[in-house]
Amino acid sequence: MLEKEVPEIVKPFPEPERLPFDVVMLIDNIVYQVLNVDGQTAAQYLSQPTYMRIKDGEAKTGWRYNPETKTFTRPTYDPETDTFQY
Repeated sequence: MLEKEVPEIVKPFPEPERLPFDVVMLIDNIVYQVLNVDGQTAAQYLSQPTYMRIKDGEAKTGWRYNPETKTFTRPTYDPETDTFQY
C-alpha cells in the first residue's frame, strides 16, 4: 500500500505572468506585434530608438555609437569615481 499522496498535476507550460505595459509595433499603421513588457522596457521602446543591423560582436550594451565614423566605442572605466567615460 502506498503511503504518499499523488502530487497535483502542474501544467507543463504555465501561462507567463502579465506585465503592466502593452506596446504595439506599427509598420505603415498596421499592428505587427503586441509586446507585453515591464516599465523599463516600455520606456526604451517608446523613446523612439534607432535600430541598426550590425555584425556579431560589433557592439555591446552601454557602448556609444558615432554616426560620423559609423563605429561603436567601448567606454573606459574610472575606478576613482566608479563611473564610465565615453
